[in-house]
Order: sequence, then C-alpha cells, then structure tokens
Amino acid sequence: MRKLRLLLAPVLACVLLGATIAPASVGASSLPATPTTLDPSLKIHPLLQVEAQTDPTRVVRVIVQQVKVPSTSLLGGLVGGLLGGGTSSTDEQLTIIPALVTNVQLGSIAALAQDPNVRYISPDGPVAIIPGIPLVGNLLNGLLSVVGGLLSGSTSQPSVSGHFSTYGRSSVTSSHLSTTYPFDSGATGAWAGAAGAADTGGGVTVAVLDSGVDLAHPDLTGHVIGVNVNKSASGPADGYGHGTHVAGIIAGQDTAGQYIGIAPRANVVSVKLSDDSGAAYESDVLRGLQWVSQNRSAYNIRAINLSLSASVPQSYATSPIDAAVENLWHQGVTVVASAGNLSPTWSPLVARSSARCHRALMATRPSWRRPFQAALRPTGGTSA
Repeated sequence: MRKLRLLLAPVLACVLLGATIAPASVGASSLPATPTTLDPSLKIHPLLQVEAQTDPTRVVRVIVQQVKVPSTSLLGGLVGGLLGGGTSSTDEQLTIIPALVTNVQLGSIAALAQDPNVRYISPDGPVAIIPGIPLVGNLLNGLLSVVGGLLSGSTSQPSVSGHFSTYGRSSVTSSHLSTTYPFDSGATGAWAGAAGAADTGGGVTVAVLDSGVDLAHPDLTGHVIGVNVNKSASGPADGYGHGTHVAGIIAGQDTAGQYIGIAPRANVVSVKLSDDSGAAYESDVLRGLQWVSQNRSAYNIRAINLSLSASVPQSYATSPIDAAVENLWHQGVTVVASAGNLSPTWSPLVARSSARCHRALMATRPSWRRPFQAALRPTGGTSA
C-alpha cells in the first residue's frame, strides 16, 4: 500500500498543479497548446517549472534555499545579473535556514538553480491563518504576482509591545470550569499534580505565530507580549481574533476561573505573521520563526504554535518551513502544528515523517530533490 501511495504521488501532484495553476474561469480552449514537462531532477519546484514554460518573462517572488549563507553577495549578484541589475532592496537573506527571498524572472530560474550554493527554489506562496479568509488571489494571479514592496533588506529587529507581569495569577483550580477540554486533555490532572509535581506552565513561554494578539484582553493581560514581523502590518494587534483565541487556549485565565487555558501560568509571545488584511506568505512564517530563534533565550521560549496552512504542496524534504521548524527543534524548542480544518482525521495523502532522521537520509539519497517524493496533503499544508 505504501509503495502504491508513493507511485501515485507524482500523478496526484500533476493533477493538483493543473487544478491550482489555472484560474477557475479559464476553459480548456485557453490552455497552452504546447504541453509542459516536469523534471524531478531539477532544484526547482514543479509549479515554477510549469510557469517558466508558459510565461517565462513574468517576475515572481521565490525562496532560494542555499547550501550555506553566502559570506558575500555572490548569490545576490547572480540574481541581479539575471534580472539585468544589481541586488534588489527587496531581497531578504534569512538565517533560520540559509535562504534568500527575492524576485526573479521565471525564465531565469533554471540558470539560477545551476549555482552550486543553491539547494532548492520554491514559490513564496500564500499561507492561510484566518479561517474563512481566502488566500491572496490564486496561485497564478496572486502567488506569482507578488513583486516588490512586501519585504525590505532591513535587518533591524521589530519592537516588542506589552510586558510580563511580576505578579502571579490566582490559584489554578478546576472546580469552577465551564469548559470540558481541560478535563479531556488531562490538563486538570497536571494542575493537581496527579503524576507528581503540579504543573501549570509557570516559568515557560510559548510563542504563538499567528494573526497577532489583543494585548488588553483581561484573560491574558500581564502574561502576553506582542511582536509584529510582517512589514506590511501596522502593528502587533489582532484584527481577526484568531491569534488571541489560540493564546487563550494555551494560557488564558479569567478571574472567575470558568475559562482556563491548558497552561494558565505560562507566558505567551505573540509573533504576528499576517498583515492587516489577514494575508501572509511563507517568507513571513520564516521571518517569525527566525525571530523566535534569535530571541528564545531572552524570553525562555520553550514551545511554538503554528495554526496555519501553506498553499503550495511540497515534500518535507524541500519545504523551507519544515527546515526552519526542524532547526528550532534542534535548538530545544517544541514545535506544535495544527492538522488543519479541511482534511479528515486520517488521509492517505498526509505526509508523516521523523524530523530526527530525514535530513540524514537526504544527505545520502539524491531523491531529496524530488518535491513530490512523499505523499501530499490535499490542502498543501505543511506538517512538522
């Protein structure tokens, strides 16, 4: 059965690509007459391969994973040369993983992939954070039209809003709860010390990478701070409530003790990924993960929560988000990712893998380049 899934994966990938590349309004008669081909040996995502053949002059935003962070601007110089100019001010060099976020002409991607320091090139695709809010455009008119203005080359750290209170919360008890999930999850037993010492999350900080947070919410005040890493957003506030909702599930506590999060004495750092319209891209997620990596010691961040879904299907072996969360895992940070709202509890298309071993396998097997080597999630989500 497992072999059958792997054999079907490339076929399903091509079907999925065909469904996502063409807008719904495009009929069969308007599809390109010349058939497109996919080469799994290329260090280029299949979506970019297809678009390079159908619209080579279009400039798109991509994530160029590198073997190592360049000590000079050699890669930037190459990109600039391919575009007919110097390094763009909108380029962004990441360090959570060696990767450059840049704009490049589709017809030039094949030449860029020839650079020995280029590991893989994938789209800077939309990320869904707010349920019910559509992704930015579609993969043709949205994803592949993201050019300039979203990022800058600035390396300055975003400011942090709010503060952690030095005063502890009231005692944690389950006697007044109006919800059942603390019982269902076993949290109440941990609070009471059923397995030993009582554990309510005190001294631990959880980073929530989401839509922001309501810093003035009474159930969170004094135990939450916010930072905005989306350069198109006006600040760390939560205009949609999703990030505040997640923060409350983790560490909320009302004065009456009716609504209590799983770890009510933990602190929360809200890392805002989306802009003020609720939109976000993979590069925003990477920037948020990078902020956590750079500040985890200062705030004692021991866990992160990612309740989001990427739109571009990718194998764990080539996904930049997977690589970044694994980097954090190696730094001792527990990574929690949602399973998604659009898939059944178990789907044969959900890719499951061990974060501990798959990089070692990649070092010995050239098949890491195959974006659809593993089975795909229908929603294109990334699991950690």
